[in-house]
Formats: sequence, structure tokens, C-alpha cells
Amino acid sequence: MEANEYMNSLSNRTMERRRCSLGRAKVYQLIGVCFVLLCITQSAFNVYLWHESVGISKSMNASACNVTLLEEVPALHSETEQYLKQIDKLFQEKSELLEKNKQLHRYQASLNETNKLLEQEKDQLFNEKRELLQNKDKLENETKKYLQEKKLLSEEKNKLKLEKNLLFQWCKQLKQQKDEMAKSKNELVQNKLELEKEKNELLQENKQLKQQNCNLYQEKWKLQEEKDLLERRNKELEDKIVEKEKLISELPAIINTVEANKLRCPPGWQRFMSSCYQLSAEANTWMYAKQNCESKGAQLMMLNDETEQRPFLGGVLKIWIGLYGKIQNNTLIWYLMGVDGRLLRSGGPNTRKPQFWTSFSQSCVYIDHSLPCMKSWSMGTCMEKFYWICETDPIGT
Repeated sequence: MEANEYMNSLSNRTMERRRCSLGRAKVYQLIGVCFVLLCITQSAFNVYLWHESVGISKSMNASACNVTLLEEVPALHSETEQYLKQIDKLFQEKSELLEKNKQLHRYQASLNETNKLLEQEKDQLFNEKRELLQNKDKLENETKKYLQEKKLLSEEKNKLKLEKNLLFQWCKQLKQQKDEMAKSKNELVQNKLELEKEKNELLQENKQLKQQNCNLYQEKWKLQEEKDLLERRNKELEDKIVEKEKLISELPAIINTVEANKLRCPPGWQRFMSSCYQLSAEANTWMYAKQNCESKGAQLMMLNDETEQRPFLGGVLKIWIGLYGKIQNNTLIWYLMGVDGRLLRSGGPNTRKPQFWTSFSQSCVYIDHSLPCMKSWSMGTCMEKFYWICETDPIGT
């Protein structure tokens, strides 16, 4: 029904458009005729005025023409009035046609809106149709999948039935095994209790053995320390004997050289063998001690190894000596240097360091007088404050 109404409205609009075009043509024709008549009347009045201005000589020749023109003027006026009336009618018809045209435009606009709505509804219906088709295809595919799954489930069901029967058989067997395991469990529990008792006894024995082992290890360690101490003392005694024999053999020559040179130590210094020594009156850092000895024209007391004997002046326990250790961060190579520039020991990261070595990048060496013969070296940070001994050569008289 809506399509028929739409087609009827289209046919009515075409008819109305044709009528409007015919009315417009008539109006244009009448306007043209009126314009021609006006031109003619204007030309007649112009001729008349021209004859009035020309004069009498030419009035006679143009009188006949003017008479004819004057005779035609009333007819022309009547025709112009008729044309003007027709023009008024045409203008009225034009206004009516314009109103009808406006109504038709409004109707056309409403039809365009309805057409747009219909097209939108058509698009929506088309999209819904396409979605429904897609849903249909999906449902068909899902139906196929469900059928396949149903088939698989039925097969699995049959398999599960078979497995169920097998499980029932296995369950019977497991029950029998369970009874047997329960019996064996009771036996194992009894064995476990017996083993726990034995374990506790063995743990007590092990504890006693560990304690005995610890005691034996401590005794072994003490005996090893005593052995090392005796060996070191024996070696020291042997070295002392060799040194004393050497001194005894060199004593006449030393006496002769001393008497010849008459060497002596500076005031406030004490002589020991062929060198002079001075103990500091205060405690300070290793660097301060080094600079203090150098300011006196001496150096910190040097020891070539831990067994070398040096005098100890006074009752001070810890004394700086002229040795220091250094580790290079990049290569992990360590050095044991003397203040005189000598390299006493060195090694790499895999080389065994001395027992007294510390983990500082730079450390200084001191000796502890509380240990026998001052032969045990120790290392500490160079900023610690200890006493020190300066060493220098004797001077002549």
C-alpha cells in the first residue's frame, strides 16, 4: 500500500510540474507581447513629439502617418488593457502555482525523509538478514560439532564402561593387597620401633664419639702448636749459634775496625751490633713514624725476615717497623716492600700469603714485644698509633 501511494504521489507531482511549466510559458508570452506594445506606443509618442519639433514644412508629409497612428492608438490601448488584465490573471495564477509549488516541495521533502527512513530500515533489515544467515551457519556448524562430540562421548562412554569393569577387578585385587599390606605394616611398625631404639642408642654413642673426637682434635692442635713452637725455637737456637759463632770469628776484626774508626752513635741513640737505634717518645701513625726517622737522617728499623734479631729499647709492646704490604686491585698481585725500596715477598691471587697478611689494600707491619724474640710480625691499618724505632749507621769521631 505504501508503495502504491508513493507511485501515485510521484505521478501527481509530474502532472503538477507539467501544469506549472505550461503556465510559466503563457506568462512569458504575455510579458513579451506587453513589452512589444509598450515599445510601439513609446515609438509613436516619440514620432509625434519629433513632428511637433520639426516644423510646418514637414508636418504635411507626416500628417497622414500620424493620423493613422493616432487612429491605431485607442485600439492599442484597449489591447494593452486586455493584456494587462491577462497579465494580472497570470500573476494570480503564478502566485497560486508558487504556493502549490511550495506545498509540493514540502511534500517532496517529507517524501525524501520517508524515503531515507525506508532506506535505513531496508539496510537494517538487510543487516539483520545477513546476521541471521551467519547465525544460521554458526548454528549448523555447532550442530555438526555437537553431533561429532556426541559420537565421541558415546565412544568414550563405552570405553569408560570397560575401564569401570577393569577398575572393579583391580579394586578387588587392591583390597586383597591392602589386607596383606596392613599385616606387613604392623610388622614394619614393630621393626621401626626397634630401629628407633637402636637409632637413639647410636646417636648417643655418636655424640660421645664426636665429643671425644673434638677433644682429640684440640689436643692434636695443641701438640702441633707446641711442635711448631719447639721447631721454631730449635731453628732460632741453631741460627743464634751460627750467628754467635760467626760473630766470635768476626769479633777480632770488628774490634780492630772499631778501634781504628772509633765509630759511635749520636746522642740519645743506642748501639746494637753495627747499627744505632732510637725508640720514639710517643705513639703515632706509620707514615708519621717514617717521616720522623727520615727527618733525623735515618729510617724505620728494617727486618729482613721474622727470625732476624733486633734490640728492643724500653718496655713498649707494639712497634712499627719499616715494612708495608700492598695489593693491586686490578691484578690482585700482593707485595711486601721495605722503606728502602727492597721487595721482600710478592705473589699472585693463587699464591699463599704470609700468615700475618690482612685484607686491606695497603697495610703496615709492626712487631709485638709480648711474643718471644720479637720474631712474630703483625699487620694492621697504617692509621693505628704505635711506637717506632729508627735505625741509622754510627758516625765517626
